[in-house]
Amino acid sequence: MLNTPMGALLVVVVFVLGNAFLIFGFYLPRISAPISDPVLVGAGDIADCASSDDEATAKLLDNVSGTVYTLGDNAYESGAPSEFSECYDPTWGRHRARTRPSVGNHECYTQEASGYFDYFGPAAGDPKKGYYSYDLGGWHLVVLNSQCWHTDNCGLHSPMIDWLEQDLATSPYLARSLTGTTRGSARVTMATIRG
Repeated sequence: MLNTPMGALLVVVVFVLGNAFLIFGFYLPRISAPISDPVLVGAGDIADCASSDDEATAKLLDNVSGTVYTLGDNAYESGAPSEFSECYDPTWGRHRARTRPSVGNHECYTQEASGYFDYFGPAAGDPKKGYYSYDLGGWHLVVLNSQCWHTDNCGLHSPMIDWLEQDLATSPYLARSLTGTTRGSARVTMATIRG
């Protein structure tokens, strides 16, 4: 994050589409009233009944306040309801009320990622989409569905990207640009979304 007298510029890689990375730049204007910095803590590849790593990381969360996020692959091997109840719930599940999840490819091994959407409920967004956004303190966070081919939401002109443009355009934060590059020779650029 680059702090300036007028605000902060934050650049975050938030989405992988095939082998393309979309990178978002946000200008967050300073506000006059002081606010406390929000705490955002999380991980991906979380719960596996064959490992105790999820218990160790859940114990770390026990001592950290704030919002918990997941980066997908929440319950191994397939995101089945039984894996959420037997592997995820006894560890990270104790933080479910403050968790903002994202779906991963392992959740999609269960039809329509139903174990994931049933477990997290409305916090996971619309099951037909798998993406959503929320505000946390002075931040606007966007959770995109990296498994969008399961919902026919992939591509630069997809419903998810159309929603993203609208979401950023209507957020109180000024989104200056959205630029993507691929690992190959192609380059994708969308000019100013808003501003």
